[in-house]
Amino acid sequence: MAIPIVTVFSGHDPTAGAGIHADIETLFSLACYANSILTCLTIQNTKDIQAVQLIQPECLYQQAQILFQDMLPKVIKIGLIPDVATAKVIKKLLQQYPQIPVVFDPILRSGGGQWSAQSSMLDALVNIMPYIAIITPNSQEARQLTQQQTLTGSAKRLLANGCDYVLITGTHETDDDDKVKHLLYAKQGWQHSITQARLKGDYHGSGCTLAAAIAGFMAKGFAMTQAVELACQFAWSSLESAHNLGQGQALPNRSFWSKLK
Repeated sequence: MAIPIVTVFSGHDPTAGAGIHADIETLFSLACYANSILTCLTIQNTKDIQAVQLIQPECLYQQAQILFQDMLPKVIKIGLIPDVATAKVIKKLLQQYPQIPVVFDPILRSGGGQWSAQSSMLDALVNIMPYIAIITPNSQEARQLTQQQTLTGSAKRLLANGCDYVLITGTHETDDDDKVKHLLYAKQGWQHSITQARLKGDYHGSGCTLAAAIAGFMAKGFAMTQAVELACQFAWSSLESAHNLGQGQALPNRSFWSKLK
């Protein structure tokens, strides 16, 4: 059986904690083949992101087109979309390949909380929702994307915008100091929750790791609920064994998966 291909669209993070590095490491650990399209370069460290250098949208589009003609992926995973022009190009690509399921991690701010999407950017992200199999915002991002106060209201709005599934991660919710609850909502109307022990550290790249893992398990043939459950386990374990290599957030360890097979 051929190794499943997952194409990742995301930014370059020089710390390797998040972005393209996180996607490739995660998919490699899950025995998938990751090819990649850079959406931007970033100037950042483990403390925060300082600047973003855009990739020309036409360059991104041409690269994806020639890549897909040669290596058509089973799943597409999208991370950081840095501007409206890039969002429009990605929408154009997704329209051309409607048969490929898409995992979208809508990154609206850096781990340090210093960078946030503007209203025009939020509108551009909403426009790609009809082409998304599953979107994976944290609770803060879900509220910002939808202007809803409750997580259920946020999920309903995202589903109404066209997504098939919505996974809202609960790390930023502080109702329970010991547990974290992730909520999976489906267009069919059902809801599924995944509860994990709350880790005490501060991590860089957890969302990228989770979304890439979902894409990997989907590419390997798992149904959505099981793919999400396995991906949550993968992401949690990568954080439990994270590396403290810089002066800021810890970096996920995505090389541990053999223990869980």
